[in-house]
Order: sequence, then structure tokens, then C-alpha cells
Amino acid sequence: MRSAPPVVFPAGRFRWGPGGAVLAGALCAIALGLWQSAVQAPLQTSLLIWSVWVGAAVLSALLGRREFAVPKGALNWDGAEWLWQAEALPDRPVRLSVLLDGGAFLLVSVREEAGAQGGVDTRFYGCLSRSHAPEQWHGLRCAVYCRMPSEEVGAGHRQSP
Repeated sequence: MRSAPPVVFPAGRFRWGPGGAVLAGALCAIALGLWQSAVQAPLQTSLLIWSVWVGAAVLSALLGRREFAVPKGALNWDGAEWLWQAEALPDRPVRLSVLLDGGAFLLVSVREEAGAQGGVDTRFYGCLSRSHAPEQWHGLRCAVYCRMPSEEVGAGHRQSP
């Protein structure tokens, strides 16, 4: 089986991620405040719930800081493997997984291959959109859904003992 043709597609961090996280936190805080005033919750209950909210907000900020620090770059399918190309960094082999296919966009998970960064597991999420590079979109979709060459070896062949 033939592989998809080579393609380079611009990618980077999820653009609405930081704003979306702040908006979600603010909406939760408003909902908690409205709930607290409507129910007239006891002080201990309110303190417990607000403590959970603050803990979630701090954890989200710490994890988001790492997530949104990914530099802009490009995903490069060379016909055999995916590479992450970022400015002033060497190309790194990555594994790409589609989380959501919306037709005109793909929500993907990009994970560096083991050992590419000294054993550190690096993963980030991105939203690839047809509007970023319309002329490359079909090639990207072909590459995302094509079988890896390693998957083809032995797929239809049984080895004899």
C-alpha cells in the first residue's frame, strides 16, 4: 500500500486555549457565587467549595502554562513519519493522534516519540484548520489517516513457524 504524499502544515498551540481557560474559570466563579447567594450555604460549605475552585484554577494555570508554551511550527509528514518543525529547534519525530474531526478542522494530540527529548514525555494539543493552509488540507487529511509503513508489514501475511 502506498503512503500519503509529503505535506507540511502550519501548527502551534491551541489559540483559544488560554482565553477559554480563563472564561471557563470566570463562569464557574459566577455560577458558584450565584449558587451561594441562592442557597444561603453555610460558611464551612462555601469555604470548602471555593477552596476546590481555587485549587482547580491554580492547577489549570500551572498545567496550562506548560501547554501554551509550545512554539509555533509545522507538522511535517515526509511519507514515513511525522516531524515537528519549530523555529530554531531541530526537527523532532512525533506521533499524531486525531481527537476530533470536524471536516474543516482537526483537533489533534501531538506526542514526541520516546527518547526524542531525553526521555521526557512531551505532548501538546492543537486545532488544525483548513483556513490555515487550504491548499495543503487534503494532503494533511490523507497523511493523518494513512497507515504507517510499520503497520503494513505483516498486516496481511502470516509467518510460518
